[in-house]
Amino acid sequence: ASTVAVLAMVLGRHDQPHKFKAAAPAILKAAEALAGNAGKVEAAQADLARLKAAVEAPGTAASDDAPRDWTAVGDIVQLMRQVPIVNNNLRRGVTGRRFERTKEQNAGYAATLAALAQVSAFNTDYCADEEDARTWARICHEMRDAAAEVQRAIRQGDQATATKGLARLVETCDACHHKFRG
Repeated sequence: ASTVAVLAMVLGRHDQPHKFKAAAPAILKAAEALAGNAGKVEAAQADLARLKAAVEAPGTAASDDAPRDWTAVGDIVQLMRQVPIVNNNLRRGVTGRRFERTKEQNAGYAATLAALAQVSAFNTDYCADEEDARTWARICHEMRDAAAEVQRAIRQGDQATATKGLARLVETCDACHHKFRG
């Protein structure tokens, strides 16, 4: 649910029109509610139903909420747990022989990592002071840019460049772990 909230934030803030743009606030609201009700089965089921409705029929999703400014959404701990899962799937798809046949899926993984990094830059829960906050934002932006580079290379069918971008992506993960997980 936290990852869906991040994706909804990015979809709502995107500068190009797309089929989910109008529904993004409703998707975000339902995803945040779902994340908040993770331990409450009935409430979570209702939130999930609202989320599915907003995603499955984006042209009919209504929300009184205007798109938000960039801000932290989702549980940062849960988001950081998603990063290695998505990254490992991406690496398997980019570095192996399945590159061509899994291009769409891999481009989605790269876009997801870029979104996670973009939105995570606004969350300073791991930061002790302003210097940490600047370092956190820099690492998140570097991760976002590396993931975007990988995504572009995948879309262009350039496996060598995608692999190089993955190396940059791994460097950002290592820098973050070194600084914030000690």
